Amino acid sequence: MRAHPSALTVSLALLLGAAALRALLLPPSTPDSIPPGAVSLDSLRRGDWWSALTWIFTHRDWIHLLSNALILLAGSRLALRSLGNTHFSAIFLLGSWLGALLTFSLRPEAVLIGASGSALALAAASAALHPNLNLLPASSRLSLSARSLFLGVLFANIALEFSSRLLASSDLPALHSQAHLVHIAALLTGWSYVRTLDHLQSRHTPSQPPPPQPPLDRFLKDQIDPLLEKLHSHGPSSLSRTERALLDEAARRISPPRQ
Repeated sequence: MRAHPSALTVSLALLLGAAALRALLLPPSTPDSIPPGAVSLDSLRRGDWWSALTWIFTHRDWIHLLSNALILLAGSRLALRSLGNTHFSAIFLLGSWLGALLTFSLRPEAVLIGASGSALALAAASAALHPNLNLLPASSRLSLSARSLFLGVLFANIALEFSSRLLASSDLPALHSQAHLVHIAALLTGWSYVRTLDHLQSRHTPSQPPPPQPPLDRFLKDQIDPLLEKLHSHGPSSLSRTERALLDEAARRISPPRQ
């Protein structure tokens, strides 16, 4: 049965479209001016509390909007399918809000717009759910796991943030982006959310006696043969921790330890 989006998920999508449309139809008068919907410590002090939400959906131009939309579409499908609408929406908001909190703590002059924090938090959540998933085509001789991509993007943003402070006089735009801290906090938020959720669910799952083992021939046919085909087609990195454990179990049952 197909799950229908929650009211909160639909509301977030509508706000994204409305706020982005407003920013694109009413662009800043100059490249350095603040677009409508942005959040800053000054806007919050003025009582513009709605900017705590609208900045996530506000983008400076079409390129900014489309890049964040692509990350959101590519990186959030696994999170939505595995976690459901409520956790999806929570990660979406927490990724941006904790990113803004870290940014304002270290860069109080910052002015923030864009959904990159929310998109990266959901992408990190997907990586935490399937860390060994190979993101490259099966025909490729190379492999790139979701965990490796997560760590690469995280450390790249950490390096850019430190470089921006060490090379403050540099003219490179990438070194002076205010989004690095948002990205760092968002990535850690998405990954930690899923890990914490797994830990809480495992603690509250009542222990049950292990089911009886199926006969060896049926076990090999039903569970091991499909894993061997997957291993041959996609390589070792495509196997999850549970699937590796099944292969270890098969090895033990085929060749029991000598007494």
